[in-house]
Amino acid sequence: MKKYPEISVEERNALLKQHKASRDGHQRDRIKAVLCYSKGSTIQQIADHLLVNDQTVRNHLALYHSEKRLKKASGGNYQGKLTAEQTQELSTHLSTHTYANTQQIQVYIPVRI
Repeated sequence: MKKYPEISVEERNALLKQHKASRDGHQRDRIKAVLCYSKGSTIQQIADHLLVNDQTVRNHLALYHSEKRLKKASGGNYQGKLTAEQTQELSTHLSTHTYANTQQIQVYIPVRI
């Protein structure tokens, strides 16, 4: 079984602060996995506590210790299709117009922007 390096007190405190601030449940679980492992919990104990399989915990630990990464690689980086100017124009429009659903906004975008 692979042994992951220990984390420093400063690193632990930063993770605790990040855990408290995060609104992403998956990210909080990844942080909990790292923190619990650093306190001596086994991978199986962590998996049981987080209600995930042990390979998921191993993946969380490996990504954290190799890349200091607590988020999935995919998602979260979507830049959108509108330019900054178009986004501002749409935001201004939406502040003065109400739509019943997002489909109506999707129709508005290619026509006006």
